[in-house]
Amino acid sequence: AFCFGAAGSAAGALVAAALVTARCGSMVGGAPSADLPKVLAALAAKNIGGGINYVAVCQALGVGPAAVAAGLTVDNVMALVYFPACDWLGRDAPDPDEC
Repeated sequence: AFCFGAAGSAAGALVAAALVTARCGSMVGGAPSADLPKVLAALAAKNIGGGINYVAVCQALGVGPAAVAAGLTVDNVMALVYFPACDWLGRDAPDPDEC
C-alpha cells in the first residue's frame, strides 16, 4: 500500500510541477525560479515520508530561505483546505468502529 501511495504522490507531484511551472515559473514567494523545482521535490518528499523530509531535501538541494518559507506556507494553506474538505465529504459515511 505504501508503494502505491508513494507512486501516486510522485505522479501527482509531476503533474503539479507541470501546472505550477506553466503558471508561476518566474517567481515563487519572491525566490528565483531556480528554487521552484527544488521546493516541489521537497514537498513531494514531505508527502511521502513526513515533514522532516521537507527540511532535509531543502537543505540538501540548497533551497533559499524565501523559497523554503513559501513552500511551507503553501503546504499549510492547502492542509487547511484539504482536511476540512475530507471531513465534509465523509460526513455521511458510517463509522467503521460501529459496524
